[in-house]
Amino acid sequence: MLSSWRHASSIASDSKTLITIIVPAKRHASTTPLRYLVSESGLKKLIKGQSIHVGEVQIRLISPSSNNSHTHKQVLLVVSAREDQIPKIHKIQNVIARVVMPCLAQDEIAWKQLNG
Repeated sequence: MLSSWRHASSIASDSKTLITIIVPAKRHASTTPLRYLVSESGLKKLIKGQSIHVGEVQIRLISPSSNNSHTHKQVLLVVSAREDQIPKIHKIQNVIARVVMPCLAQDEIAWKQLNG
Protein backbone atom coordinates (compact mmCIF):
# COMPACT_ATOMS: atom_id res chain seq x y z
CA MET A 1 0.00 0.00 0.00
CA LEU A 2 2.72 2.44 0.95
CA SER A 3 4.61 2.16 -2.34
CA SER A 4 1.35 2.53 -4.30
CA TRP A 5 0.46 5.59 -2.21
CA ARG A 6 3.89 7.14 -2.77
CA HIS A 7 3.61 6.58 -6.50
CA ALA A 8 0.07 8.04 -6.71
CA SER A 9 0.89 11.01 -4.46
CA SER A 10 4.04 11.79 -6.45
CA ILE A 11 2.05 11.91 -9.68
CA ALA A 12 -0.72 13.98 -8.05
CA SER A 13 1.80 16.43 -6.56
CA ASP A 14 3.64 16.85 -9.85
CA SER A 15 0.33 17.34 -11.68
CA LYS A 16 -1.17 19.52 -8.96
CA THR A 17 -4.30 17.39 -8.83
CA LEU A 18 -6.15 15.15 -6.40
CA ILE A 19 -6.17 11.42 -5.81
CA THR A 20 -9.43 9.56 -6.14
CA ILE A 21 -9.20 6.35 -4.15
CA ILE A 22 -11.47 3.58 -5.37
CA VAL A 23 -12.49 0.75 -3.05
CA PRO A 24 -14.95 -2.07 -3.82
CA ALA A 25 -17.53 -0.62 -1.37
CA LYS A 26 -17.17 2.61 0.62
CA ARG A 27 -18.86 1.14 3.69
CA HIS A 28 -16.07 -1.45 3.93
CA ALA A 29 -13.21 1.00 3.36
CA SER A 30 -12.04 0.60 6.96
CA THR A 31 -11.21 -3.06 6.23
CA THR A 32 -8.91 -2.17 3.32
CA PRO A 33 -5.24 -1.18 3.54
CA LEU A 34 -6.44 2.45 3.71
CA ARG A 35 -6.69 2.02 7.47
CA TYR A 36 -2.88 2.13 7.56
CA LEU A 37 -2.68 5.35 5.56
CA VAL A 38 -5.54 7.49 6.87
CA SER A 39 -6.57 8.19 10.46
CA GLU A 40 -9.87 6.76 11.70
CA SER A 41 -11.47 10.22 11.67
CA GLY A 42 -10.12 10.86 8.16
CA LEU A 43 -11.48 7.55 6.96
CA LYS A 44 -14.92 8.39 8.38
CA LYS A 45 -14.89 11.69 6.48
CA LEU A 46 -13.95 9.94 3.25
CA ILE A 47 -16.72 7.38 3.70
CA LYS A 48 -19.21 10.24 4.18
CA GLY A 49 -18.13 11.72 0.84
CA GLN A 50 -15.86 14.47 2.13
CA SER A 51 -12.35 14.98 0.83
CA ILE A 52 -9.34 15.23 3.12
CA HIS A 53 -5.66 16.09 2.81
CA VAL A 54 -2.87 13.64 3.47
CA GLY A 55 0.25 15.71 3.48
CA GLU A 56 -0.05 18.11 0.56
CA VAL A 57 -2.37 15.86 -1.45
CA GLN A 58 -6.17 16.10 -1.47
CA ILE A 59 -7.92 12.73 -1.61
CA ARG A 60 -11.47 11.55 -1.98
CA LEU A 61 -13.05 8.11 -1.89
CA ILE A 62 -15.47 6.46 -4.30
CA SER A 63 -16.62 2.97 -5.20
CA PRO A 64 -16.87 1.65 -8.77
CA SER A 65 -20.65 2.11 -8.59
CA SER A 66 -20.32 5.77 -7.49
CA ASN A 67 -21.07 8.53 -9.91
CA ASN A 68 -17.61 9.92 -10.59
CA SER A 69 -18.63 13.46 -11.42
CA HIS A 70 -15.17 14.95 -10.91
CA THR A 71 -14.44 17.09 -13.96
CA HIS A 72 -10.77 17.90 -13.33
CA LYS A 73 -7.81 15.66 -13.94
CA GLN A 74 -7.25 13.08 -11.22
CA VAL A 75 -5.00 10.22 -10.22
CA LEU A 76 -6.86 6.99 -9.45
CA LEU A 77 -5.57 4.78 -6.65
CA VAL A 78 -7.49 1.54 -7.01
CA VAL A 79 -7.52 -0.57 -3.84
CA SER A 80 -8.58 -4.23 -4.10
CA ALA A 81 -10.86 -3.93 -7.13
CA ARG A 82 -12.57 -7.13 -8.14
CA GLU A 83 -12.36 -8.37 -11.71
CA ASP A 84 -16.00 -7.47 -12.42
CA GLN A 85 -15.36 -3.86 -11.31
CA ILE A 86 -12.36 -3.28 -13.57
CA PRO A 87 -14.32 -2.25 -16.71
CA LYS A 88 -16.27 0.38 -14.71
CA ILE A 89 -13.07 1.80 -13.28
CA HIS A 90 -11.39 1.77 -16.67
CA LYS A 91 -14.21 3.96 -18.09
CA ILE A 92 -13.61 6.80 -15.58
CA GLN A 93 -12.52 9.87 -17.51
CA ASN A 94 -10.18 12.76 -16.73
CA VAL A 95 -7.52 10.38 -15.42
CA ILE A 96 -3.83 11.24 -15.45
CA ALA A 97 -2.77 7.85 -14.07
CA ARG A 98 -4.21 4.67 -12.58
CA VAL A 99 -2.26 3.10 -9.73
CA VAL A 100 -3.69 -0.33 -9.05
CA MET A 101 -3.36 -2.52 -5.98
CA PRO A 102 -4.91 -5.82 -7.05
CA CYS A 103 -6.33 -8.02 -4.33
CA LEU A 104 -6.01 -11.33 -6.17
CA ALA A 105 -3.68 -12.59 -8.88
CA GLN A 106 -6.63 -13.04 -11.25
CA ASP A 107 -7.50 -9.35 -10.83
CA GLU A 108 -3.96 -8.37 -11.76
CA ILE A 109 -4.23 -10.51 -14.90
CA ALA A 110 -7.54 -8.81 -15.81
CA TRP A 111 -5.93 -5.32 -15.47
CA LYS A 112 -3.01 -6.38 -17.66
CA GLN A 113 -5.31 -7.79 -20.32
CA LEU A 114 -7.40 -4.61 -20.40
CA ASN A 115 -4.39 -2.29 -20.55
CA GLY A 116 -2.17 -4.25 -22.88
